[in-house]
Amino acid sequence: GAVKEALANAVRHGQAPVTLYAELSGDGADVSVRDHGEGFDLATIPADRHGVRDSIIERIRGCGGEVNFRQRDPGTEVQIRLPAGN
Repeated sequence: GAVKEALANAVRHGQAPVTLYAELSGDGADVSVRDHGEGFDLATIPADRHGVRDSIIERIRGCGGEVNFRQRDPGTEVQIRLPAGN
């Protein structure tokens, strides 16, 4: 669900090309969603907007994983890491 939300946000708010990279190993899963839009500042997202906070960050943290947002030139990269067994 978190990857689906990250992809939907990249398509809806970013610009093409949007890419998805996933690497699965015995240690867990690493997923990256990239777009070439203007980017965003997580701190400026209104409190009533729950897509990034609940559908991505809290969903992954609830499974013991972590999420990082990286500004790119141009665009944004959402990096998701889930340890094995989740």
